[in-house]
Amino acid sequence: MQWVILRNTESAARTTALDTSVLRKMIRLHPATGLVELLNILAVVYQDGGKMKFPIMYENSRVPVWLSKITPINVWANSFAFWVWCRGEMSDRTKNHETIHYVQQRELLMVFQWILYGLFHLIGLIKYREGNKAYYENPFEREAYANDQNLNYLNERKPYAWIHYLRKQDEAV
Repeated sequence: MQWVILRNTESAARTTALDTSVLRKMIRLHPATGLVELLNILAVVYQDGGKMKFPIMYENSRVPVWLSKITPINVWANSFAFWVWCRGEMSDRTKNHETIHYVQQRELLMVFQWILYGLFHLIGLIKYREGNKAYYENPFEREAYANDQNLNYLNERKPYAWIHYLRKQDEAV
């Protein structure tokens, strides 16, 4: 597995199929927003056999800083659809954690994962009355935290593995 990281004002992605120089030419950021242009994402998907296996990662982003202002936790990195934003440089563990979230989103067609994530968070807020605890007890987060140190997890992971983390929330996995 090879991580391709394009620093600062460039985007980044993990790939095994594409040459780094080809990837750098295909992925450009919009100068004002810093977001990857949709056509470039489609180019990566096309080159990857029609299925985007890994998210496009963006380091040194302000997106997590903005999210930290409206969430109960200090956000270091965030996975949303095809993108991962991180406020600094990502470790392999962080890349793996956020890629687990990307795979969860992909298997639930993005929008259904977002809905379920929100519902699980709301249930956690009601149950624990603490945003931090609700975040860590979310089954999507429980799967990601339990496996982010295993860099081979995504190769071993069974579809919908997050369902196993729906058990009693306080129970150890």
